[in-house]
Amino acid sequence: MFSCFLLMIAFSLTKAFSQDCTSYMPVKEGTRMEMKHFDAKDKLESSTRMTILKKHNTPDGYAIDVQVNSFDAKGKEAMSNKLTFRCSHGEFIWDMNDLMKGMPAMEGMEDMKIKISGSDLKFPSRLQVGQKLEDAEINFAMESGGMVMMTIKVRIINRKVVAKENITTPAGTFDCYKLSYEVDTESMFSMKMFQTDWIAEETGVVRSENYDQNNKLTSYSLLTELKR
Repeated sequence: MFSCFLLMIAFSLTKAFSQDCTSYMPVKEGTRMEMKHFDAKDKLESSTRMTILKKHNTPDGYAIDVQVNSFDAKGKEAMSNKLTFRCSHGEFIWDMNDLMKGMPAMEGMEDMKIKISGSDLKFPSRLQVGQKLEDAEINFAMESGGMVMMTIKVRIINRKVVAKENITTPAGTFDCYKLSYEVDTESMFSMKMFQTDWIAEETGVVRSENYDQNNKLTSYSLLTELKR
């Protein structure tokens, strides 16, 4: 009797978590999105196309499988990758390790073994203006012949929800949460950048702006196509 009672509680919690999780990606299978990336002078640098392959339930929420293809400014494919975004216990999660899979090797490091570790980028079920979000980080260790040749640590910190705004792009007008955060990179030298994202429920990032340590705009991205 007691074990049955525990199972009933577990089922109820799983159902509640699944219902309570807000997706910051499209959830409809077949949805296609395109982001274009520009420098500070509005010159196209690259583009990214994402296609929702499948949404499936998990014991603690659901997962969304996404096909990601990246192209250079001339339209030549530079990367093809399959990612999985998760809803787990009421949080929407971007797996930092997963995001780096399929990235092209850095010049001169094609023969190195790269170990990746870190913490996930998480979004609570409901965003609110003034809210502070958890930090995240990703660590790279480049090895050759069993020796660590280089390490890189990227920390995403001071994540805040600073406003709620309507953003219009070539893909339409979206009701967005405006998030600001800092990206700190530590390796042979340290680098600090600032980023602002406008993110919409069941859509994801609609606009993103990158700034250097002097708060000068260096690049930006726009959602240019959304077909559900």
